[in-house]
Amino acid sequence: MIFLTRIDVARNMRRFYAVDVTPTLFGEWQLVREWGRIGQGGTLRTCTYPALDAAEKAQARSVSRKVRSGYAIRPRSRDRPLCPLNSTRRLAVVDSTVLGVDQQIAKSRQTSS
Repeated sequence: MIFLTRIDVARNMRRFYAVDVTPTLFGEWQLVREWGRIGQGGTLRTCTYPALDAAEKAQARSVSRKVRSGYAIRPRSRDRPLCPLNSTRRLAVVDSTVLGVDQQIAKSRQTSS
């Protein structure tokens, strides 16, 4: 996953852009893009490609477009999640691992018992 940010205090701008290539269940590859204001839920868009190299080229184009417009690539940090929670995806970041809501609920029930 590539995580980019654009922060301009003078313009009250705090944006993020996250992009990742993931396999689908049908042998295709999906480019997942998420963007929005840092600390808020973002907008999520996906595009499906038949081959990995096509998806990676689209990812590189997407990242280079954002870098040209002022975004900076942020290194992976263990102290913070790679991207904010997005309620539409119903995912939570726990210990740098993305778990679905069902897994998170089961985990919380085990610890409370």
